[in-house]
Order: sequence, then C-alpha cells, then structure tokens
Amino acid sequence: MKGPFLPSRIQCNGQEWIWLNGDELNHEKYDERIESRDSWPFMLSWYWDAVCHTWGAYVKGNYEDVFPLCRKWKFGLIPMLVTPYCVKWIEGNKALAEHVISNVMALKNLSFPFDVADSELAIVQILSKNEQWNPSGDLKRNVKKAEKLGYRFNASGDWASFSRLMRKFHPYPWRKGDESTMERLYRRSSDLGYGFISEVKLDDEVVASYFYILWKSRLLFVQNVTHANHKGGSPMALLIYSILEKLSAEKIYPEVHFMGSANAGVAEYNKKFGAIDREYFRLKNY
Repeated sequence: MKGPFLPSRIQCNGQEWIWLNGDELNHEKYDERIESRDSWPFMLSWYWDAVCHTWGAYVKGNYEDVFPLCRKWKFGLIPMLVTPYCVKWIEGNKALAEHVISNVMALKNLSFPFDVADSELAIVQILSKNEQWNPSGDLKRNVKKAEKLGYRFNASGDWASFSRLMRKFHPYPWRKGDESTMERLYRRSSDLGYGFISEVKLDDEVVASYFYILWKSRLLFVQNVTHANHKGGSPMALLIYSILEKLSAEKIYPEVHFMGSANAGVAEYNKKFGAIDREYFRLKNY
C-alpha cells in the first residue's frame, strides 16, 4: 500500500515526482538510471530488495530520475524514513531530498553524499586503485608478518564461517534482523555473481572473513570480522591485501569503498591501503 505518510505525488522545482513501491517499479529502467549516474551498487534495486522490505522510489517522468526511500514504523505506529542497513547513503536529487525532509512528518535517519539542512558531517574512506597502487610500508610489514605466522588466504569462503565469526567476535553485535538482512544481501549478490566471501585461515581454522561486492568498476567492502585471539597476527591486513592483489592479477582496478567507520583507528587503518577520506552527511532527528 502507499505511504501511509509519503505523498503519492510531489511537486519540486516545477517538476512532478510520483511514488512507486518497490514491487511497482520497473526495475530495469530504475537500474538503468542508477547506472547512468555511476552510482555505488548499494543504490541498485536488487540491493534494496535484499535489505529493505518496505522501500520504494519517487520517479520523475519516464524514469528520467529516481530517488529511493525506505519507510518503517517504530512500535508499529510512528512513521520513520531510514537509510537501510548496508546502504551507506542515498544518492539522487538534492532538492527532492530537502523537500522530503522538510515536508514529510516522520522520524528520519538518513544519509546523503550531499549536505542538507541540520545534517552532520561524516567520513568514509575510498581507494581509487590503479596499476601503480602502493599501500603503506606498515601495511606491507603486517602482511609479511601474517604470512610468517602461517596465515593463508582463501579466496572462496562461505557464509557459515563468516556468520559464526560475526556472532562471536564482532565488537558491534548484530541487532535484531541484521544477520538475516545481511545474509539475504549475500545470497542475492552471490546469485548475481557480484557477492563474495574471502577469508584467512590458520591451519584449518577461519580467523578472518570479509563479505564484499564487486560490481563493474566498484568494490564495496560490506563487512569484515577477525577472531579476537588472532588480531595481533594481522590476518585482516593479509585478507584485504590479498583480495586487492587477486583483482590486480585479473586486471581489475576498481574504486574501493571501505564503507566508513566512526572509529578513528579503523579510518586510519583503511588509509594504509591508500584510501582517502570522503565526506558524506547524516541527518537524524530522534
């Protein structure tokens, strides 16, 4: 059903936008528009289908532009607009975003790659990888240390090992529904040939694992986890380095999105791979 709190039509800067639920959208036309903007894969329709059951988009004309939103209800009563789990930000028309923020009565937790009123600055790290890629000396030393200690890269990991490590060792536990949402995203992206899990083992034990999505020229590092007893051995450094080196061997030089972190230490760690800061903006009114 529509809404109930999102208007079915919006006039913005003299142009009309029509709301369509996710199952009403022409996914082919929607994705063509997303691809024409050179967006990150977390803006594609199959990605939103996986991570949000209650999403739709405002569509201008014959899919001349699209702007997706995820709507939820707190306690089943209070309307909310949110950026879905595993989506870093919502790309699209800034004027329309500001119109929705100002005119739709709902709690909002939204992120955008552009500044909007009352938003707060946030940072992600992005690496534009090329044939001259040269990570820091500290990173290379950590990779050599991991290899000396016997850690070995395995390109083809599995969901079972990844989820087991996440439940036991990730410092920010999965909230209710997060595990099933990420599994849906992994299954869907894997079925399409975009989603992968790679890992690092010591003997036969998986000690670090990474779920990532490679779509065209974009690499999205969705989630990683390391066994708490092995962090000192730097298996994650070996894991990320090996994923990137494997792609280089295949002549793939993507733009790499580390998905960001509020943790300054993690941000600095990402920079060891050559990533640089990029700004985005978060609005939360509750």
